[in-house]
Amino acid sequence: MRLMFSPKSKVVVIDGIKVPVDPDFRLMCGFSAAVQSDDSKRLRELAARFYFAGLPEGVSEKAAAQAMTDFYASGFSSRSKSGKGGVMDSAEPVFDFEEDEAYFYADFLSAYGIDLNRAKLHWLDFCALFKGLPDECKLKRIIGIRSERLSDIKSPSEKARVHRLKAAYALKAVPRKRYASAEDRNRAILADIERIHREAMEKRGDK
Repeated sequence: MRLMFSPKSKVVVIDGIKVPVDPDFRLMCGFSAAVQSDDSKRLRELAARFYFAGLPEGVSEKAAAQAMTDFYASGFSSRSKSGKGGVMDSAEPVFDFEEDEAYFYADFLSAYGIDLNRAKLHWLDFCALFKGLPDECKLKRIIGIRSERLSDIKSPSEKARVHRLKAAYALKAVPRKRYASAEDRNRAILADIERIHREAMEKRGDK
């Protein structure tokens, strides 16, 4: 049992075997971007850095791909304990680590005094800080704009205002598919991650 507020683990358990990993947030941000762009070469490079000591005997590439996927997903939860929606509660993507890099940098520096260019942050700590950014932060406000549903706005003038803001802050990466709910989207994304990462790890293993 892990005590609260103790350092996060730097190992993953695969088929009962403890495997050391590099939990740096940059690897997981890159992992997310590589999956979105279907970049198997980049995924192989990131997997090699994540499993910096290599895979011990008895651990398959497929199981390692699943474990890395699970590690990434563990940083996000679909709903906070308070019952309020979280950063992953929209059916459509509302942030992108690469496109929003400048906003992440500025808001972490402003809110926490953390320079993300120099910081050594565990992925889970990074995600916790991301979720805890004050609502007045630029990134949180942009995420709020992207999350707004025009169909829920009654006032024509307010709908026009929000429409302009959504256009101004729209993500350049167009989602390949629209989903009925955040749960459907998350399941599809994780399925994509598992498939692309498994293929990448298998290619790496063939060399």
